[in-house]
Order: sequence, then structure tokens, then C-alpha cells
Amino acid sequence: RPLSPVEAQRIDVLWSLSSALGFVNPVFGQVLQMRYLREALASQEPRQVGLAFCLEMGYLGLGGEKRWKRLEELFVRALALAERTGDKELLGVARAAGGLASFLCGRWRESSARWQAAEEVLRNECTRVRWQLDLLETFRASVLWFLGETRELARLVPIYLRAAEERADAYALRGLRGGRANNFWLVLDQPGEARAQLESVALPRAPDQPAHLTHFYEL
Repeated sequence: RPLSPVEAQRIDVLWSLSSALGFVNPVFGQVLQMRYLREALASQEPRQVGLAFCLEMGYLGLGGEKRWKRLEELFVRALALAERTGDKELLGVARAAGGLASFLCGRWRESSARWQAAEEVLRNECTRVRWQLDLLETFRASVLWFLGETRELARLVPIYLRAAEERADAYALRGLRGGRANNFWLVLDQPGEARAQLESVALPRAPDQPAHLTHFYEL
């Protein structure tokens, strides 16, 4: 049966919260993600099921290579749902989730290729996907560093930074200046600038405040 407006809104809210918290406080995010996955499957709505599979890949991937077979199964199923529905946003998110799964299993080159394909879809064929692109940009910088592809890292980071500054995107700037993309300045042999860029976005945390994933990257 079709979802009622209340049911559809509830699932949308679960997607919004669980996807956002996954990159801020993954422990809380996973609790909501499990609820989202169950409700998406119960709804049988292809887009929501596909997005839920994408989030599941992120958490399942934390188990590393031993989860690879299951991760690939979810990746194939999410891609199939995207292709069946013609949903370009789901296609881009599925490719990005597949890239994250590869990344978490240490499959750097495969991860880089999947993220590049995801970025092309999200950037060229979708709208209202800015936060997804923000994450992709910071993760692409990470995998280029692990691959030792410093020339490409040095080419892409200034492009991403300039665009983030033009749109005053605080989230993207914190990820680029305070995450692994910060290695860009080390590649240029500018450790002082690397520290200055980090300090320009790092947020102080009181002892009684929870630590977020961004605090780990900044550390």
C-alpha cells in the first residue's frame, strides 16, 4: 500500500538524522540507522530501501575486509534499485557508499574510482546534494593521500577550497582544512600553514562535551 504522508515524513526524518549523525556521532547514528533500515524495508519504497542499504554499507564496513562479501551484495542491490527507478541521487549515493565500503576495507584504488564516478553523477545530474558532495570531497582527498597521489591531491584541494569559500560552506571548510585534506599543505612543505588552516576551523570542546568524528580528524 502507498505510504501515508505521516509515514513518509517519519522515514524521511529518520534518513536525515541517521545520515547526518553517521559523520558526526556514529554511535548515535547507528541506533537511528537501524530503525531507518527496518522502517524502509517495511515500507518497500525502493528509494528509501536503497538509501538504507547505503547507510548500512557505511556501518558494516567498519568491520573491514571480513565483511566484504556482504558489502558487495548491498552495493549491487542499491545500484539495482537506483537503475530500476532511474533515481540519479540514489545512484550517486550508492556509488559513494560503495566507495566508502572499499575505503574502510583498505581497497584504496577501487575506492577512488567509485568516488570519482559518484562525484560525477551528483555534481552533474543532481540538485540539493551539497552535503553529499562535501563528504565526497574530503574522502577523495583522504584516499589520494593513502595512494600517494600527491600531485592529484595538490590539484583538487585548492579547487574544492575555493568553491567552499565562495559559497561560505562552513561544513566543507572544516572538513577540508581540518581533515586529511590538510595534508595538502604538508605536500607543499608548509607545516605552519597546515597548522594555521586547522586552527582556523577547529572548534574547542569542553571536557563535558561529547567528542565528534571531526574532533578525531582534527587531532
